Amino acid sequence: MREYEYVGSPDFIPKGEFPPRLKVEEAEALLLWMQDHRSDMDIEECIPATYVVDVDGQFWIADRGSEHVACARVDRVLAAGEAFLSGMDETPYIHRITNQSTGYCPEPESWQAVERALAGTGLEFPSGFDPAFEFRICPSCQTLAIVKDGYYTCLMCGADLPLEWNIEG
Repeated sequence: MREYEYVGSPDFIPKGEFPPRLKVEEAEALLLWMQDHRSDMDIEECIPATYVVDVDGQFWIADRGSEHVACARVDRVLAAGEAFLSGMDETPYIHRITNQSTGYCPEPESWQAVERALAGTGLEFPSGFDPAFEFRICPSCQTLAIVKDGYYTCLMCGADLPLEWNIEG
Protein backbone atom coordinates (compact mmCIF):
# COMPACT_ATOMS: atom_id res chain seq x y z
CA MET A 1 0.00 0.00 0.00
CA ARG A 2 1.38 3.41 -0.98
CA GLU A 3 2.30 5.87 1.76
CA TYR A 4 1.61 9.50 0.88
CA GLU A 5 3.86 12.32 2.04
CA TYR A 6 2.54 15.83 2.58
CA VAL A 7 3.00 17.82 -0.66
CA GLY A 8 0.86 20.84 0.22
CA SER A 9 1.84 24.34 1.22
CA PRO A 10 4.21 24.65 4.17
CA ASP A 11 1.91 27.44 5.37
CA PHE A 12 -0.62 24.79 6.46
CA ILE A 13 1.80 22.91 8.70
CA PRO A 14 0.95 23.81 12.31
CA LYS A 15 3.57 25.94 14.02
CA GLY A 16 2.36 25.29 17.57
CA GLU A 17 -0.08 22.82 19.07
CA PHE A 18 -1.98 20.41 16.90
CA PRO A 19 -5.78 20.65 16.84
CA PRO A 20 -7.72 17.89 18.62
CA ARG A 21 -8.50 14.69 16.76
CA LEU A 22 -10.27 11.39 17.47
CA LYS A 23 -9.09 7.89 16.65
CA VAL A 24 -12.24 6.19 15.35
CA GLU A 25 -12.43 2.77 16.96
CA GLU A 26 -16.10 2.37 17.89
CA ALA A 27 -19.51 4.01 17.60
CA GLU A 28 -19.84 5.45 21.11
CA ALA A 29 -16.80 7.73 20.91
CA LEU A 30 -17.76 8.81 17.40
CA LEU A 31 -21.27 9.71 18.56
CA LEU A 32 -19.85 11.87 21.37
CA TRP A 33 -17.56 13.61 18.86
CA MET A 34 -20.52 14.19 16.54
CA GLN A 35 -22.58 15.66 19.40
CA ASP A 36 -19.73 18.08 20.13
CA HIS A 37 -19.77 19.11 16.44
CA ARG A 38 -23.55 19.26 16.00
CA SER A 39 -23.33 22.92 14.91
CA ASP A 40 -21.29 21.83 11.84
CA MET A 41 -24.20 19.81 10.41
CA ASP A 42 -24.71 20.45 6.69
CA ILE A 43 -27.82 20.50 4.50
CA GLU A 44 -27.67 16.69 4.11
CA GLU A 45 -27.77 16.41 7.92
CA CYS A 46 -24.20 15.16 7.95
CA ILE A 47 -21.29 16.39 9.99
CA PRO A 48 -18.25 16.78 7.73
CA ALA A 49 -14.85 15.87 9.14
CA THR A 50 -11.27 15.82 7.95
CA TYR A 51 -9.82 12.30 8.14
CA VAL A 52 -6.57 10.46 7.63
CA VAL A 53 -5.54 6.84 7.84
CA ASP A 54 -2.09 6.83 9.42
CA VAL A 55 0.70 4.43 8.44
CA ASP A 56 -0.36 2.12 11.28
CA GLY A 57 -3.79 1.79 9.67
CA GLN A 58 -5.67 3.91 12.23
CA PHE A 59 -8.59 6.11 11.10
CA TRP A 60 -8.44 9.61 12.64
CA ILE A 61 -10.93 12.48 12.30
CA ALA A 62 -10.70 16.16 13.13
CA ASP A 63 -12.87 19.21 12.70
CA ARG A 64 -13.44 19.90 9.00
CA GLY A 65 -11.56 23.17 9.36
CA SER A 66 -8.41 21.23 10.29
CA GLU A 67 -5.82 20.56 7.64
CA HIS A 68 -5.03 16.94 6.80
CA VAL A 69 -1.38 17.53 7.67
CA ALA A 70 -2.42 18.60 11.19
CA CYS A 71 -4.73 15.61 11.61
CA ALA A 72 -1.82 13.38 10.50
CA ARG A 73 0.59 15.16 12.85
CA VAL A 74 2.78 15.99 9.80
CA ASP A 75 3.35 12.30 9.14
CA ARG A 76 2.84 10.15 6.05
CA VAL A 77 -0.63 8.63 5.52
CA LEU A 78 -2.24 5.71 3.70
CA ALA A 79 -5.36 7.77 2.90
CA ALA A 80 -6.83 11.23 3.51
CA GLY A 81 -9.98 13.13 2.64
CA GLU A 82 -13.36 14.11 4.00
CA ALA A 83 -15.87 11.94 5.84
CA PHE A 84 -19.54 12.88 6.17
CA LEU A 85 -20.95 11.47 9.40
CA SER A 86 -24.61 10.78 10.05
CA GLY A 87 -26.87 8.96 12.50
CA MET A 88 -26.81 11.53 15.29
CA ASP A 89 -30.06 10.26 16.82
CA GLU A 90 -29.37 6.58 16.25
CA THR A 91 -26.26 4.57 15.49
CA PRO A 92 -23.60 6.77 13.89
CA TYR A 93 -22.32 5.82 10.46
CA ILE A 94 -20.28 7.27 7.62
CA HIS A 95 -22.72 8.46 5.00
CA ARG A 96 -20.12 9.43 2.40
CA ILE A 97 -16.34 9.61 2.19
CA THR A 98 -13.91 11.13 -0.32
CA ASN A 99 -10.20 11.16 -0.98
CA GLN A 100 -10.20 14.95 -1.40
CA SER A 101 -6.92 16.11 0.08
CA THR A 102 -4.75 18.47 -1.93
CA GLY A 103 -2.14 18.20 0.83
CA TYR A 104 -1.58 14.45 0.34
CA CYS A 105 -3.23 13.82 -3.07
CA PRO A 106 -4.11 10.17 -2.38
CA GLU A 107 -5.13 7.95 -5.26
CA PRO A 108 -8.56 6.32 -5.45
CA GLU A 109 -6.77 3.04 -4.66
CA SER A 110 -6.20 4.37 -1.13
CA TRP A 111 -9.77 3.18 -0.47
CA GLN A 112 -8.26 -0.16 0.59
CA ALA A 113 -6.62 1.55 3.59
CA VAL A 114 -9.91 3.23 4.55
CA GLU A 115 -11.80 -0.04 4.30
CA ARG A 116 -9.23 -1.88 6.44
CA ALA A 117 -9.15 0.90 9.05
CA LEU A 118 -12.93 0.98 9.42
CA ALA A 119 -13.56 -2.77 9.18
CA GLY A 120 -13.12 -3.46 12.89
CA THR A 121 -15.05 -0.44 14.19
CA GLY A 122 -18.57 -1.83 13.81
CA LEU A 123 -19.55 1.31 11.89
CA GLU A 124 -21.43 1.23 8.62
CA PHE A 125 -19.60 2.94 5.79
CA PRO A 126 -19.91 3.12 1.99
CA SER A 127 -18.25 0.72 -0.41
CA GLY A 128 -15.97 3.33 -1.98
CA PHE A 129 -15.13 7.01 -2.32
CA ASP A 130 -17.97 9.32 -3.40
CA PRO A 131 -16.56 11.07 -5.28
CA ALA A 132 -13.11 9.64 -5.99
CA PHE A 133 -10.55 12.25 -7.00
CA GLU A 134 -7.55 11.85 -9.32
CA PHE A 135 -4.63 14.25 -8.70
CA ARG A 136 -1.74 14.99 -11.05
CA ILE A 137 1.11 17.47 -11.34
CA CYS A 138 1.09 19.13 -14.75
CA PRO A 139 4.43 18.38 -16.44
CA SER A 140 4.31 21.71 -18.29
CA CYS A 141 3.41 24.27 -15.61
CA GLN A 142 3.88 22.18 -12.41
CA THR A 143 0.36 23.04 -11.20
CA LEU A 144 -1.48 20.57 -8.99
CA ALA A 145 -4.44 19.45 -11.10
CA ILE A 146 -7.59 17.50 -10.34
CA VAL A 147 -8.71 15.29 -13.21
CA LYS A 148 -12.37 16.04 -13.92
CA ASP A 149 -14.80 13.89 -15.85
CA GLY A 150 -11.94 11.75 -17.16
CA TYR A 151 -10.28 14.67 -18.98
CA TYR A 152 -6.56 14.57 -18.33
CA THR A 153 -5.98 18.19 -19.29
CA CYS A 154 -4.43 20.95 -17.17
CA LEU A 155 -6.92 23.77 -16.70
CA MET A 156 -4.08 26.27 -16.20
CA CYS A 157 -2.04 25.70 -19.38
CA GLY A 158 -4.00 23.17 -21.46
CA ALA A 159 -1.24 20.54 -21.43
CA ASP A 160 -2.02 16.83 -21.26
CA LEU A 161 -1.80 15.36 -17.79
CA PRO A 162 -0.15 11.99 -17.22
CA LEU A 163 -2.50 9.02 -17.00
CA GLU A 164 -0.50 7.66 -14.03
CA TRP A 165 -0.27 9.29 -10.60
CA ASN A 166 2.89 11.44 -10.55
CA ILE A 167 2.98 13.24 -7.21
CA GLU A 168 6.05 12.70 -5.08
CA GLY A 169 6.79 14.38 -1.75
